[in-house]
Amino acid sequence: MTRYSFRFSVMIMSMVIALLSIPKILNAQYPISTTQTIYLSFDNVTYSEGDTVHFQAFLSNNGIPGTDSKTMFVDWFSSSDSLLAHQAYPIVNATAAGQWVVPTFYEGANFKAIAYTSAMIRNDSYLAFHKEIPILGRMGSASQHMRIFPEGGSLVAGVSNRIGYHLDGLQENNLYLLSNLGDTVQPILTMGKQYGTFDFVPELGKTYRIGATDIVLPVAQSEGIAMEATTYPNSVVVMFRKTKNFLSDSMNLIGYMDGEIVYQSIFLLKNRDSGFVEIKTRTLPTGKMQLFLSDKNGEILLYRPIYVPSREKEPIFFNLVDVTKAGSATKGLQLNYQDSIPVRLSISIRDTVFKEPSNIKGWLQLGKNIPDSALQKNDPASIQALDEVLRCSVLTKSKQSFSENKNYFSLSGKVKGKIQSTDISLILRSEGGYQPLKLAIDANGYFHDSTIVLFDTCYLALAKGQEKLSLDVDSLPPSAFSKSPYSSNRVSLSYVKSNTQTSEIIQPTWISFYGDTSRGHHVLPKVVVQAPKWRTKADSVRDIYMSDLMKLQYDNGRAAYDINFENDPSVYLGGAKLWDLLLGKLPGFGYNPSNPSKLPVNKAFLDEIEMSPEGVSDLVLPQIAFVRFLPRPDSTILIYTKKYHDPSLKARIAHNWGKSIIGYTSYIPFGQSMAAKDKSIPDRRKTLYWEPGVTLSKDNPTLDIKFETNSIAKKMLVVVEGVKADGTPIHYEQVIDK
Repeated sequence: MTRYSFRFSVMIMSMVIALLSIPKILNAQYPISTTQTIYLSFDNVTYSEGDTVHFQAFLSNNGIPGTDSKTMFVDWFSSSDSLLAHQAYPIVNATAAGQWVVPTFYEGANFKAIAYTSAMIRNDSYLAFHKEIPILGRMGSASQHMRIFPEGGSLVAGVSNRIGYHLDGLQENNLYLLSNLGDTVQPILTMGKQYGTFDFVPELGKTYRIGATDIVLPVAQSEGIAMEATTYPNSVVVMFRKTKNFLSDSMNLIGYMDGEIVYQSIFLLKNRDSGFVEIKTRTLPTGKMQLFLSDKNGEILLYRPIYVPSREKEPIFFNLVDVTKAGSATKGLQLNYQDSIPVRLSISIRDTVFKEPSNIKGWLQLGKNIPDSALQKNDPASIQALDEVLRCSVLTKSKQSFSENKNYFSLSGKVKGKIQSTDISLILRSEGGYQPLKLAIDANGYFHDSTIVLFDTCYLALAKGQEKLSLDVDSLPPSAFSKSPYSSNRVSLSYVKSNTQTSEIIQPTWISFYGDTSRGHHVLPKVVVQAPKWRTKADSVRDIYMSDLMKLQYDNGRAAYDINFENDPSVYLGGAKLWDLLLGKLPGFGYNPSNPSKLPVNKAFLDEIEMSPEGVSDLVLPQIAFVRFLPRPDSTILIYTKKYHDPSLKARIAHNWGKSIIGYTSYIPFGQSMAAKDKSIPDRRKTLYWEPGVTLSKDNPTLDIKFETNSIAKKMLVVVEGVKADGTPIHYEQVIDK
């Protein structure tokens, strides 16, 4: 082997070693392995004052139902961007359901909903789901925003750069690129499109802005490399242009999809000013691919997401059948699911006038408000339009904040004062009454109990005998935003005269927000409780609920299985029934959802009163506290509802109430309004039916729907949205006759 071939082999080997180390660098610096997105499915598209807004959230991590986060926050803002409400919901099985009531005397033309987890806003608030919802019958101008995005993330002087722009709410046909000297560099022909691009060669030492606005482009680098990626039906062509003084030996191009490497290559540009790489996408799965360009040391130089389009026709997963009985005032439908993979979904039925394009796939797959129709087309024009949207993306480094909370919000805090015991006696007051709590504390006074999941507003007090102690209690963190993070870049239009144009043009005035990405970074307040391993309660839930007589009969050594639902968030999911809730949690529980008429038990007791199994089938789940199931010999179930013991607890409080704890917002099921029951007044309900948290599968493929129609709708729109167990987002809609 000659020394030249040896040097070449060593160079290739070092390049391969560097390429293998780059994924570790990427995962350490950038949020690649945990790309989290969220989508809110609403029961309608518009509301009036006093209406209840119902929604279901779907969480996705790297394209599959997300289980990392346990808490979702929803902030509601007025049209003037003031915070109206801050809510928190438990995420169960990658979903959450909730509601919010529009204030009775609300005067705005619209309101905004922003949903996020703590993981989403560590780096950029634009990872959060956001939606502007109109108030019915009110006219208001849409929010107007503008952002610019140098492709790859930076500008390089002396070479051609491609710039993406996003005009939200603006209908401008022409904008102008100006230099710091005031001269017009070139027009930007937007043609009224929301997304688009323009190319230009920046000069070293000059700065640039969009005419008559505050939008300033980043300062061009004196040396570096620029990229230009173009997506085609079966490939992606990535063009690179570099300055002559950029002397990196080799470049590494890596493609990530759903947290895994699907493409990687090494190429040389040392002796060339430009070059391109073609990525064949025919064998890649459909979805978002993140492209990273790095040098041989793993330093990230450029970033660009692209979308690999689908090559298959979108399947239809549902069949809707009208089963309304002749002469019946109640509308009956049957929804049939036609796939083997289970799906969790929400169902809304409303007047056909309340319709808008679906974007569940855009949010969950790309984290952007993109219509689903744009992701289902494979023609060059549609691919180019989608490419212009994805060009408007930024990459932010992972911020060092607190670790993601893997547990549901629970009771925690610290006792101050002279501690003389290893536990503390507390009394919790909520709407249901008073409840005693005995929690372990460590040597420093910290206490924590993950079995107590709090909902709504509760109050905590020390029991008597502990008068010398005081209490600090942790609660859910406040809102991440004092005002909508999408309001600071609001654009106002004004008539100005360009210095190189004779005609007057409308140009936007923009308040800088996105130019500095660090200003778009929001972190939730941190709550840290450091303590050793906690002891469990001395008394079990069984001892609290079961009487001595029932213990003699049903706690006598026979095989029995217990479930504590006292603080289980799953009971607050809409659409769940008792037998569905117990399915999979109790060994030997023989219930088949496809045959609901066959009950899984022969004997049933509710609060130790024997009832028929049919009588307990429709229990209100949030009322259930404890269940014991005995499969043999007669398949018996004992059900206990929540109760608060000892009404004299109020007299045993050592201190006045004042330790307020804000917990999760309770889920309130959708109910028929009085208008549907009172036939003497016109029934003008916008939403006729809403059911979140529905699970359908191969074994349980059918959902029976019954609802009352209103007095104005001639046709109705059925909207089904959900996520399959493999992460596939689903949207289905059908118009039905009244």
